[in-house]
Amino acid sequence: MPFAAYKGDLDAYVRGAQVVEQLNEHSHVLIAEACTHAPLSEDIGRVKIPNLLRKKYGKNMDIQIVSGGDFPEDLSSYDLIVHCGGWNV
Repeated sequence: MPFAAYKGDLDAYVRGAQVVEQLNEHSHVLIAEACTHAPLSEDIGRVKIPNLLRKKYGKNMDIQIVSGGDFPEDLSSYDLIVHCGGWNV
Protein backbone atom coordinates (compact mmCIF):
# COMPACT_ATOMS: atom_id res chain seq x y z
CA MET A 1 0.00 0.00 0.00
CA PRO A 2 1.42 3.44 -0.89
CA PHE A 3 2.38 5.57 2.08
CA ALA A 4 -0.08 8.28 0.90
CA ALA A 5 -2.94 5.85 1.52
CA TYR A 6 -2.27 6.08 5.26
CA LYS A 7 -3.16 9.79 5.14
CA GLY A 8 -6.80 9.12 4.26
CA ASP A 9 -9.06 7.76 1.55
CA LEU A 10 -6.75 7.80 -1.48
CA ASP A 11 -9.56 6.82 -3.88
CA ALA A 12 -11.65 9.78 -2.68
CA TYR A 13 -8.68 12.10 -3.22
CA VAL A 14 -8.24 10.83 -6.79
CA ARG A 15 -11.96 11.31 -7.54
CA GLY A 16 -11.73 14.84 -6.16
CA ALA A 17 -8.74 15.64 -8.33
CA GLN A 18 -10.63 14.37 -11.38
CA VAL A 19 -13.51 16.74 -10.65
CA VAL A 20 -11.16 19.71 -11.04
CA GLU A 21 -10.78 18.92 -14.74
CA GLN A 22 -14.58 19.11 -15.18
CA LEU A 23 -14.92 22.64 -13.80
CA ASN A 24 -15.86 25.65 -15.92
CA GLU A 25 -16.46 29.37 -15.39
CA HIS A 26 -19.98 28.63 -14.12
CA SER A 27 -18.85 26.17 -11.46
CA HIS A 28 -19.46 26.75 -7.76
CA VAL A 29 -16.49 26.07 -5.49
CA LEU A 30 -16.32 26.12 -1.71
CA ILE A 31 -12.98 26.54 0.01
CA ALA A 32 -13.25 25.49 3.65
CA GLU A 33 -10.33 26.85 5.64
CA ALA A 34 -9.20 24.71 8.55
CA CYS A 35 -6.02 26.66 9.25
CA THR A 36 -5.59 28.23 12.65
CA HIS A 37 -3.23 31.00 11.51
CA ALA A 38 -4.35 34.53 10.66
CA PRO A 39 -4.94 35.03 6.91
CA LEU A 40 -1.77 36.06 5.10
CA SER A 41 -1.43 38.35 2.06
CA GLU A 42 -0.61 35.35 -0.17
CA ASP A 43 -2.75 32.82 1.71
CA ILE A 44 -3.13 29.51 -0.10
CA GLY A 45 -6.84 29.02 0.56
CA ARG A 46 -7.98 32.63 0.29
CA VAL A 47 -5.71 33.89 -2.49
CA LYS A 48 -3.63 31.32 -4.37
CA ILE A 49 -6.21 28.56 -4.96
CA PRO A 50 -8.98 30.99 -6.04
CA ASN A 51 -6.55 32.81 -8.35
CA LEU A 52 -5.38 29.56 -9.96
CA LEU A 53 -8.95 28.33 -10.49
CA ARG A 54 -10.12 31.64 -11.97
CA LYS A 55 -7.06 31.84 -14.22
CA LYS A 56 -7.77 28.38 -15.63
CA TYR A 57 -11.59 28.40 -15.73
CA GLY A 58 -12.66 32.04 -15.86
CA LYS A 59 -12.63 35.12 -13.67
CA ASN A 60 -16.38 34.86 -12.96
CA MET A 61 -16.16 31.44 -11.29
CA ASP A 62 -18.17 31.46 -8.04
CA ILE A 63 -15.76 30.72 -5.20
CA GLN A 64 -16.90 31.00 -1.60
CA ILE A 65 -14.51 30.84 1.32
CA VAL A 66 -15.56 29.80 4.81
CA SER A 67 -13.74 28.99 8.02
CA GLY A 68 -14.58 27.57 11.38
CA GLY A 69 -18.29 27.40 12.16
CA ASP A 70 -19.28 29.07 8.87
CA PHE A 71 -19.35 25.70 7.07
CA PRO A 72 -22.69 25.45 5.21
CA GLU A 73 -25.08 22.61 6.02
CA ASP A 74 -26.19 22.15 2.40
CA LEU A 75 -23.27 21.30 0.11
CA SER A 76 -25.34 20.16 -2.87
CA SER A 77 -24.84 23.38 -4.87
CA TYR A 78 -21.05 23.04 -4.98
CA ASP A 79 -19.18 21.37 -7.82
CA LEU A 80 -15.99 21.15 -5.76
CA ILE A 81 -15.13 21.55 -2.09
CA VAL A 82 -11.52 22.17 -1.13
CA HIS A 83 -10.62 21.49 2.52
CA CYS A 84 -7.62 23.75 2.88
CA GLY A 85 -5.33 23.07 5.80
CA GLY A 86 -7.27 20.01 6.84
CA TRP A 87 -6.29 16.41 6.91
CA ASN A 88 -8.16 13.18 6.95
CA VAL A 89 -7.43 10.19 9.15
